[in-house]
This record gives sequence, structure tokens and C-alpha cells, in this order.
Amino acid sequence: MRRGQLWRRSAALVSFLFAGCVAREPFLVLKVTDPNGVATGFAELLLGDAPDQLRRVKVERQVFPLTVTVAAAKVGERELWVEAR
Repeated sequence: MRRGQLWRRSAALVSFLFAGCVAREPFLVLKVTDPNGVATGFAELLLGDAPDQLRRVKVERQVFPLTVTVAAAKVGERELWVEAR
């Protein structure tokens, strides 16, 4: 192998390794249930940090239990509000 080829392959390997070390944003997987059937037939699911900051979440089906992945800007403990309408 020539010196130029070795250098290019080494650079490609290092780039690949650094790309694999990129930090992912923190997230949680939340399972939403409705054991009492209060939200049976809901039309939309909303999530947010506070009742006045709820955002609609796209769900594949309107049947509980649901699994939702929530991402955050930074690691930390916080309160999460969930509402079905």
C-alpha cells in the first residue's frame, strides 16, 4: 500500500471513529397507559413541561398503552405533563 493511500484510509477511519463518539441528546421512552379508560377514544395526545406549554404529539394509533420517545436539550430531572383530548 502506498503512503498516500494509507494516509487517506487512516483519515477515513479516524473520521468514522469521531462520528461515532458524537453525544446524542438525552431522551426517555415513556409508556402512557389509561387503566381506568378515562381517555378512551381520544383524538390527540399532548406533552409538555407545564400545563400551559403542551404540544401535540403525533401518535400512530389512538389506543392505550402508547410508547412515546421524548428528547431534551440537556440531562436533568423535570416534570412532564401528558394530556389526552
